[in-house]
Amino acid sequence: MNHSEILLNIYGSVFESDEQILILNYPNHFNTGDHAIFLGELAIFETLGITIRGVFTNHSFERIEDQIKGIIAQFGRKISLVLHGGGSFGGIWPSEERARLHYLDIARRLNLKFVQLPQTVNFTEQVNLLPWKQMESGSDTTLMVRDNQSFHWLQDEGIPSILSPDSVHFLDFHFDNDIKESVTILKRRDFESTDEFLKLGLSEWDWRDTIRFREISKRNLLRLKGEFENYLPFPSNKISVKTARQLSLEIVLSGLNRISRSQVLITDRLHGVLLGTLIEKDLIIVDDSHHKISNYLSTWMTDRKLWIFSNWQDAMPTIVNISAQKNDQ
Repeated sequence: MNHSEILLNIYGSVFESDEQILILNYPNHFNTGDHAIFLGELAIFETLGITIRGVFTNHSFERIEDQIKGIIAQFGRKISLVLHGGGSFGGIWPSEERARLHYLDIARRLNLKFVQLPQTVNFTEQVNLLPWKQMESGSDTTLMVRDNQSFHWLQDEGIPSILSPDSVHFLDFHFDNDIKESVTILKRRDFESTDEFLKLGLSEWDWRDTIRFREISKRNLLRLKGEFENYLPFPSNKISVKTARQLSLEIVLSGLNRISRSQVLITDRLHGVLLGTLIEKDLIIVDDSHHKISNYLSTWMTDRKLWIFSNWQDAMPTIVNISAQKNDQ
């Protein structure tokens, strides 16, 4: 069974075919991986015939409850709250965790089904696990995680979860690989890199560098709405499925276009790995500081021979050697 079939089976076991959902935590930023996840989620829901009644960013998430009540009044009580997947569960991105717990609280008070789509779990000392530990057997709250380590961490805390591949595996892109460079380096510029400030001197880039003015303008308009949220008499963090799909698709295509130009992709981004695999790139992988990549690969991609290093310092001799070899060809 391939990843797409596994995803359909798992999502199909969590959601009913006539279910109506709201997708929360739309990635109103320039992380190409998060937008690829969102497109995968949309594709799965549409394949299963699930109706999406709205997409929401996290801007002014404290004011979302009235909007949810309005949608319930319009479409009936069979509305589920569904959180976009990714790699933020457990407190490493505190603002994401605060919004997640707020949505969970709303779901419980309004007696709504709550589903967290596949996440990587990384606990910090500040994380509040109590709301998750209070999940009762048979409750309408479902946590989906995307690697064995995350699954076992939650299991050790007495928190039930479902193991699922990343939703990006459901995407199907075909690129004509117009090779313009032998090697390209997609490197994180945040604390999840094993060496955030290391400069390789080999023209490394990050997802943000692929974004064009058009995508920046669209994202900024959405973010501007959020910035003025508290001054408006009504919330404005809801966007249409069409708008969300279009922006995410443009961002993902920009990232894929950059990857496709190179023969070898060197990266410490999980979705650099997954998207590079999707368009059949040769890969050299450097693990991130939370081992998100290595944990995922050891769970779902053990059938592939992948070259992975634990940090950038260890990878440097190989990177320099391969860059020199490719440039001599």
